[in-house]
Amino acid sequence: MTKLLQEAFTTVSTSLSRDAQDRLAQLMIRNVNRLEAILEDELDEQVFESSAIRAVESDKVQALLKRVAARHDSTNRPATHSR
Repeated sequence: MTKLLQEAFTTVSTSLSRDAQDRLAQLMIRNVNRLEAILEDELDEQVFESSAIRAVESDKVQALLKRVAARHDSTNRPATHSR
């Protein structure tokens, strides 16, 4: 068992009730054959989120969003009538 996995189990054991720990253990045992797929899905999600954040934070996308926001502001302002 890796040190990180030991740390995870220690954290779980101190923060969950005994009943919750037993439910977690049962869930893990029942789904041990699915754990690899779950871990792969989680990794894919993390990679996607990281890529999406980098893309949105890029100068090109930020400039595009500013133009869209400015256009939205100018088209949605209530008309002012001077008397």
